[in-house]
Amino acid sequence: MPNGWRLGRVFGIPITIHYSWLFIFALVVWSLVSDYLPMHHPGITGGANWAWAIVAALLFFASVLAHELAHSLVARALGIPVDGITLFALGGFSALKRDATRPRIELAVALVGPLTSLALAALLWLAWRALLPVSMPAAAVAFYLAYGNAALGIFNLIPGFPLDGGRVLRAVAWAMSGNLERATRLAVRTGRVAAGLLVALGAWQAISGEGIGGLWFILIGWFLWSAAEQEGARTTIQSALKGHTVETFVNWKIIVLDADASVSAAVEQIAVAPPQPLYPVIAQGALLGALTAHDLAHFPAERWQSTSVNWLTRRGVALPTLTLDADAIESLGKLDELQADALPVTDGSGRPVGLFDRSAVLRWLQLRSSLAA
Repeated sequence: MPNGWRLGRVFGIPITIHYSWLFIFALVVWSLVSDYLPMHHPGITGGANWAWAIVAALLFFASVLAHELAHSLVARALGIPVDGITLFALGGFSALKRDATRPRIELAVALVGPLTSLALAALLWLAWRALLPVSMPAAAVAFYLAYGNAALGIFNLIPGFPLDGGRVLRAVAWAMSGNLERATRLAVRTGRVAAGLLVALGAWQAISGEGIGGLWFILIGWFLWSAAEQEGARTTIQSALKGHTVETFVNWKIIVLDADASVSAAVEQIAVAPPQPLYPVIAQGALLGALTAHDLAHFPAERWQSTSVNWLTRRGVALPTLTLDADAIESLGKLDELQADALPVTDGSGRPVGLFDRSAVLRWLQLRSSLAA
């Protein structure tokens, strides 16, 4: 999930805040200031009210982060690489590079998040009891966090994909059937049912006069439906690509640009050839970098003749390369991470031999699907 601010790393895992998080953070603070804190502790007013509200909101999102960290740390301990964690409007998201290889791994990774939230809820309930005679504002915040974590843990146990409960359901169905795709289809169907019920509940609340609460349930239901469809498609793709390497999908017939040539010569070279998403640039037989048609077209035409491909390539962002024996699933994930359509593929000496192109993978998947139909 791109578009956000990188906060840093926790246990080596990158933490990002998505832009949409600002909206929900402001909404949580406002609800605390206008409703929760005045109801539970009328003595808090003015700046103190806002200060406690901001502290409570930050601690709640720290709880969401703890939930996602539990997922990521257990996944990493069980051999699943983790790209990072993103906090966004509807909670958090742990970006795992691949799915679990066995049902028990899926079950462990899925359960640890809700269990962490429920454990935090229990600890915060004890903190509430201890703080009652000491500080009413702090006790009110502790109770809010205990309730929030309990709600977070219980909601995530709903057996609808891609919620944690849906992943638990998939793990159990996978263990019983031995078929990951069939288990995923079951979990996606339950996810649709859960999403539909949330939308219906939201519509009923909206009709009953609880407009904001109803719209919130509709938004969550819509998100769950979309996420269930996306996760189902992703699992189907990963299942199809399992065991395949980059070599299966390489486009061998590509245009390679010479670093010593002028930009003008490069433009003439690609103008008469079939288009490709990326043009590797070589210097003395080795890969220097890559350019796109966009890079060439948006460079001032009056400077094409006097500028070398070498100079233009070094101004761009360096792209990683892939090898022929690289795992296809992880390589497709790298394209997603970089928001790229293709990456250069090199041999053992660093010489470019082709491109790993997203469109080639999609064509292969479509052909496989049509042959299986």
